[in-house]
Amino acid sequence: SADAGLNWLPIAPHLGGSHQFRFLGKEDHALLATTIEMVWVGYLWQSLDQGVNWEVYQNGIPLFDPTLPWINVVADLDEDQAGNRYALINIDGLFRMAVGSDIWSDISSNYGEEIPESICIGNGNELYLGTLSGGVFVSYDGGDSWENSLEGAPDSWIHSIKRGANGVFALRTNMFAAESTETFRTLDQGVTWQSIHTEEVGSRVNTVVEIGSNQLLIATDSLGILSTVDNGETWQVEDIGLTTRQTTSLTYLSDGVLVAGSEDAGMFRTIIQPSSVDEVSPDSYKLIHAYPNPFNPSSTIEYETPEHSEVSLIIYNVAGREVQTLVSKLQTSGQYSVTWDGSDKFGKQVAGGMYFARLQAGHYRSVAKMVYLP
Repeated sequence: SADAGLNWLPIAPHLGGSHQFRFLGKEDHALLATTIEMVWVGYLWQSLDQGVNWEVYQNGIPLFDPTLPWINVVADLDEDQAGNRYALINIDGLFRMAVGSDIWSDISSNYGEEIPESICIGNGNELYLGTLSGGVFVSYDGGDSWENSLEGAPDSWIHSIKRGANGVFALRTNMFAAESTETFRTLDQGVTWQSIHTEEVGSRVNTVVEIGSNQLLIATDSLGILSTVDNGETWQVEDIGLTTRQTTSLTYLSDGVLVAGSEDAGMFRTIIQPSSVDEVSPDSYKLIHAYPNPFNPSSTIEYETPEHSEVSLIIYNVAGREVQTLVSKLQTSGQYSVTWDGSDKFGKQVAGGMYFARLQAGHYRSVAKMVYLP
């Protein structure tokens, strides 16, 4: 797409394959794509003419070994500012193709025996590696040597490393608690890391994007797209126009277009400008955590609005379905409270488990997690 997702043209339909795992494309560089054939053969491809023609591009990478019970595929791709390329193979590790070379070199022995999951080039041209058992590694020399003792960094189960506008994000999701993702960010090229409070959201986080200096958006498995302007202390649901809550990817373009990919409903686009972040302060609208929480038989939710606005407060279950509408009316500025007795909109008692109270007042939205005890 050359117009921010309004129109699309296929560039590699003849490559075949049952799944395209990763794609790396830059305006003035070659395009790289990875595919898996139905016969369980993995390929890495290159195009030098913006996708018109493609050639196999895996000299030095053992992407297929018929003696192995698994398939080797390229799990991640990136390119640094000098033009060095990096390919992360799901079994064999990390490979690098230096500028001017046409052969991939195995550099996985440089970081030990950790199981790699994701790679990323940072804004300072440093190279990040996320692993299952060793946490985050960072290299300042193109993968020849690695640092692992990083202040505040997660120590295991890194399923994704993503570059943002101002820093780099590491997403930590334990396979035994997949409904919860911890998110960490570094703003100093990997030296120190700070937590972004996503573990309380109650859904796996698939990606993070930055807009402006203080707004973050996340794509989640079951809650759609959420945003925060206070480092994750409060979250707003950004669901206007979305027909699904199973979101998998986000890309923010420089002209203010946000593009979202989903698991089951295609792609979506919207306009969101950094200046809108400051229009409403999280200190102005407040959704206080419900109390008691967990609760039975009832819980009180307090919130505050600084201006006359249309207010709705709705309870949702973990599948994103509306359970009960507690408030839906115009309200003047002030402090309010409402009680939920654990019943749905039909007056029946809900099952025990996790629920979400979503406040919307004008353009402001926020979500609080609640646990009902049966």
